[in-house]
Amino acid sequence: MFRRLQSDYCQLRNSRSPLLAPKAMHYVKVQLLHLQKSGECVGNYEVNSTPSRKEVLNQEYAFSPCPPLMGNLPMPPDIFMHAFLDPADHLGPMAVEMLPKKLWRALAWDGRVHDHFNIPHGWGFYIVEGINWPFLCGGVPGLRCLL
Repeated sequence: MFRRLQSDYCQLRNSRSPLLAPKAMHYVKVQLLHLQKSGECVGNYEVNSTPSRKEVLNQEYAFSPCPPLMGNLPMPPDIFMHAFLDPADHLGPMAVEMLPKKLWRALAWDGRVHDHFNIPHGWGFYIVEGINWPFLCGGVPGLRCLL
């Protein structure tokens, strides 16, 4: 699963600057807006948010255990990033169970149902990027301290 996430991430950011690299992640709740020209886009988002027990019981989302046994996040963000950056070291099938997944249909804007009073929302994760120091420094040890 993390190999697939990493592959999709690399494909998505292929056209972006090599000066940026993934550094952290947040679980997010997002609002999906519809722009007349561009189509669907994320409006607002809220960090450290996961689907509620109600969404899991209604089979809109799945993750287990719900709610988490400790804390309020399914998998600690640092463990997620470790597995994302090094897919060879992962949690196996347990990660698939622990991470929230949308069930049955994709999150989408439906003009017959949604309007400014009824905005679709969903949950996912957001990869936070930061400076790619190894690329920027060209592998020169100690150069980071000089910048």
